[in-house]
Amino acid sequence: MRAARLHKVVPVLALPAIAALMVRARVPTVPIAISTLAIFVVGALGMKLNVQTDRALDQRSKPNLHAARAADPTLWRKLIWIEGIAYAALVLWLATWSLQGAAFLVLVGALSILYSFNFLAPRHAELWRLKVFWWGNALSIGGAYFAIWLLGFHLGGVDLLAYDHRAWLGAGAAFTCFDYAVFLNECALDAEDEREHMPQTLNALVGQRGVALVSIAVWMLGSVIALSVCVARDMEAVVQVSLLSSAGLSVAACLSFLSRHAEPEVPGALRRLRERWIDRYFVTERAVLLVVVVIARWGMTHG
Repeated sequence: MRAARLHKVVPVLALPAIAALMVRARVPTVPIAISTLAIFVVGALGMKLNVQTDRALDQRSKPNLHAARAADPTLWRKLIWIEGIAYAALVLWLATWSLQGAAFLVLVGALSILYSFNFLAPRHAELWRLKVFWWGNALSIGGAYFAIWLLGFHLGGVDLLAYDHRAWLGAGAAFTCFDYAVFLNECALDAEDEREHMPQTLNALVGQRGVALVSIAVWMLGSVIALSVCVARDMEAVVQVSLLSSAGLSVAACLSFLSRHAEPEVPGALRRLRERWIDRYFVTERAVLLVVVVIARWGMTHG
């Protein structure tokens, strides 16, 4: 279980419910529960595949991950198959509620797996996994985040194929940029190992400080998109407040990473506070967003 690094998956699980609550106060609990469980299952599957294909990368810095897999490779393979079958069953279950929702869930799963294992090229599945290319990292992780946000909006009642709902696509893109900006900085922690084993990643090409600067640019792109969403007619006030909250938290995290590279020896309590903030960012951001959405919804209902 430790090797699956489920603590990295857990913060993502709140996104479908948060996104649906931005659309309306009463959300369909069963489809959201199915989607959340499916994201958990495919996230665990993706983490296992990542451990398997990152053997060389993790050998020096994270030897415990490979050791967990090597201890019982038969069980490891069985778990991967079980999780794959469970994910497919959950997608089919969601399809009985919404074909569009199931399509988003398929996209989430496909991109999550392609990040660590390129099933589109079985003979080179490990060599051509998307995470080894800077553009592949953006496509797989950014695309998966975007699909999860759209899944949540759809389950909340938004018809994303309708022209007059296009602002919701912008909201999903903005939230994705804010999340991906922080994710890039987390990836940069492996920059030293990636230079040797994955020379085409952003970490290997520009280094940790360069990644931190790129993340600020991604955040700025998200902010421009968010601004266009906030001025759109008929956009829910709860979405506007949520975008503002997410933008503030994201830039604070990105600047914290940048300060770590610029001044790594910040003394005492301030350094410990910064490290805790960085380490717990996604859990904190999800909790803040959930509180903001619930309060905003309550205010709109009783105001």
